[in-house]
Amino acid sequence: MASKRISQGVCGSVESGKSSFISCILGEIPKISGEVQICGSKAYVSQSAWIQSGNIEENILFGNPMVSTYKRTLQACSLKKDLELFSHGDQMIIDDRGINLSGGQKQRVQLAMALYQDADIYLLNDPFSVVDAHSGSELFKLQM
Repeated sequence: MASKRISQGVCGSVESGKSSFISCILGEIPKISGEVQICGSKAYVSQSAWIQSGNIEENILFGNPMVSTYKRTLQACSLKKDLELFSHGDQMIIDDRGINLSGGQKQRVQLAMALYQDADIYLLNDPFSVVDAHSGSELFKLQM
C-alpha cells in the first residue's frame, strides 16, 4: 500500500520481475492472485521511450490543452537547453519515432509527457537508463 505524496521504489536484479510488476499494476498482464486498486489517474514512463510523429510540443501535451505548467515541465525534465539548440524549439518535427533525437532526449520527452498529465500516480520503469549520469542525477533531484 502506498500513501499520497510518498515516493515508492522497487529494486531488484536484472530479470527479477520489476517491469512485470508495473505491467500488472497497469493491467497489461494478469496477476496470479490478489487485487490491484489504483485510486486516481496514472502516468507511465517505459524503459524504451515511446514517441509519436509530430512535434515535441504535441508529444508532451498528448492531446491536453496548453497550461501554465508547460514551461515548468520542460525545466523539470531538463529539456529547455535541448530546445534552445533546435532551430524550431519545441515545434521541431520528430522524424520516424524520434530518429532525430538522442536516446536521452527521447526519454526526457517521454518523462515530460507523463509529468504534464498531472497524474496522481507515476509509474516510472527505469526512466534514467539512457540519460547520462549528470542528467539522471539532476532529473532525479527535480522529480523528487
